[in-house]
Amino acid sequence: MASFRKLKSGKWQYRVHDEGREVSKGGFKTKKEAQLAAAAIEEKIYTGQTLGDKHRIMSDFIQEYMEVEKRPNVRRSTYDAYWSAINMHIIPHFGDKKIIKITRPMIKKWMNSYSEMKDQSGKLMYSYGSRLRFASILKGILHSAQHDYKIIGENPMNGLKVPIEKLTIPTNEDEKKIEFYTLTELQQLLSFLKEYKPPRYSEYRPYYMMCFIQSRTGIRISEMLALTWDDIQGDKLSITKQTSRDKNNNLTIEPPKSRAGIRTVKLDPDTIKELKKFRFIQNECAMKYKAFLNHPPLRTLTSCLKWWIPKITNVYVSYRLGYPRSSCG
Repeated sequence: MASFRKLKSGKWQYRVHDEGREVSKGGFKTKKEAQLAAAAIEEKIYTGQTLGDKHRIMSDFIQEYMEVEKRPNVRRSTYDAYWSAINMHIIPHFGDKKIIKITRPMIKKWMNSYSEMKDQSGKLMYSYGSRLRFASILKGILHSAQHDYKIIGENPMNGLKVPIEKLTIPTNEDEKKIEFYTLTELQQLLSFLKEYKPPRYSEYRPYYMMCFIQSRTGIRISEMLALTWDDIQGDKLSITKQTSRDKNNNLTIEPPKSRAGIRTVKLDPDTIKELKKFRFIQNECAMKYKAFLNHPPLRTLTSCLKWWIPKITNVYVSYRLGYPRSSCG
């Protein structure tokens, strides 16, 4: 029988007993989440497994780990990203093995193999950051197997380091340099976008408005795409959400990943002036063109959530290369 209690932090904890042994876990936001997690443990007991089942297969354990430990505590997009990495990089190597049979040398061999994988051009297939993420996910799974489920006495990944690729002296051709627009180049881009007339709604300037606001505020593209007119109050711009992609690559609106992402940005007089002009034109288009209402969602500031990034690249690159504007509309 499981018992539950509310912690001083406001979160919930469960306790499950089996033949004199106890497993407890806290950190659940609601009692319902704690009850669901405890029910999964009680189901194990009912089906004849012990709380420290030494015969658990890795793939089966991962299913329970993701449902009980991860789903209630991470965003949906993060949960989907975890599953993607697990299915591609962890289950193919460890899925059919008993957890207690996964050894330190086995994991080191797995980590080393990923640091040596190269594509047809001879370049590394996985960056250090990607390999670090795969290792972190596996370590988290084994940590839970040790501390939450008592299946293993020690995490074989403790102290293991992801191999760092060997440093080489880059040639001029190989060296990658992050380039930024100069102030002159930025002005050229903004001038072009302000004059550029889209094939439909020629008076509408969403590309210009997006680049203008970003250049004045420094907000991210994902934050820019999630803005609505309600986020602007006087000279204050509230950043409380951002766009993301789900596992089917559909655009979604989600809160920032951290509290630091929630902030207020002060708008200068020129930006406020441009915003007022832009909203006036947007409202005019809504009254003038029936299709405009169904084109992009009008609640958004710039009304072009899905298609502005590739479009803005096409129109400006074509302009710089000297192609006629009609070819990029």
